[in-house]
Amino acid sequence: MRYAITLAFVLLLVVLAAQISSAQEFTFRGSDVIQLARTIATQATSTNQLPSAYNLRMANGHVMTITAPNAFELLTRATVAWKDTGNYPATVPLLISELTISAPDPTMEPKRAGERIPVFSAEIGEKAHFWLQLAEAPAHKMFSVMKFGESEATSYRLTAAQMIVAMAVLTDEAVRDFEHNGKKEVPLAVAVPLVRSPQDWTDTRNAVNVGTPAAAPDHPDPVLIQPDLRITVQGIELSDRGPNIKNSQPFCGSIRIEMNGYGPIAKIRLLLDGDERKTFDGVGPHLFNINTLTLPDGAHVLTLNATDTEGKTHLYVYSFPISNGRESGFTPAE
Repeated sequence: MRYAITLAFVLLLVVLAAQISSAQEFTFRGSDVIQLARTIATQATSTNQLPSAYNLRMANGHVMTITAPNAFELLTRATVAWKDTGNYPATVPLLISELTISAPDPTMEPKRAGERIPVFSAEIGEKAHFWLQLAEAPAHKMFSVMKFGESEATSYRLTAAQMIVAMAVLTDEAVRDFEHNGKKEVPLAVAVPLVRSPQDWTDTRNAVNVGTPAAAPDHPDPVLIQPDLRITVQGIELSDRGPNIKNSQPFCGSIRIEMNGYGPIAKIRLLLDGDERKTFDGVGPHLFNINTLTLPDGAHVLTLNATDTEGKTHLYVYSFPISNGRESGFTPAE
């Protein structure tokens, strides 16, 4: 079975339409966020470039492609919860779809590979609260550069990419110390590699894999099959990588959507641009047609909200283009 991307947020995605994403939430296990931190920290020691995207497993087992700003939010939320409670959170939500960052400032990028700088762990924890407040403000902005250090003589600045690495290194080192020595302590300071910023913070084409999802058993118990949907739009089966419908030209006319459920699915709600169009009972198969002539040209978002027999929801969100020729005067069908 091919898994469609299950979502409960968005930030993700930065590539999804912002008008509906801010109302959604994606949940990740704390252990997988630690693996994300470990991946970032490990890569930062061997390369001078922060990747722009990662493939990260969600709490429901599906894999989601997140951008570097998404990683920033996950690490920030985890760091804030960790500092406030003394324990790394069991789950971490991803909420903000349109978190933005300015283009890299060439004068702030490292001049040579391999440079590191010590950063006090307490300062990372203190600033994480401020970063989260800024991200949750209406503008949804990340700092492009932030000053660290108490005095002018010893102060320095880190870019947003280097802040991500700082949180990742702090998480990785604290967890490794606990795993090896059983010490539930945070190191006083960490050495942060000064990586270069992504040129495009929303580029998901070369996402780095984080961890390996557990293999499915050879003979799964049918009672334990997890809820899932197989979704086909105009004959294109949607994959779990999302969020865009792959290999599709702009749609015009009628769009045929087919849904086949697996596992204990009770209801499936179909929404277009955040507006509910129809609710289906059971696993299906179900069919729904969208008349694109009633919609404006441009990007639209299809959301399928499946509710299982235990009342849990599983969201599948995809972006796709429509072009009926209203703007150009040319209809693709012609």
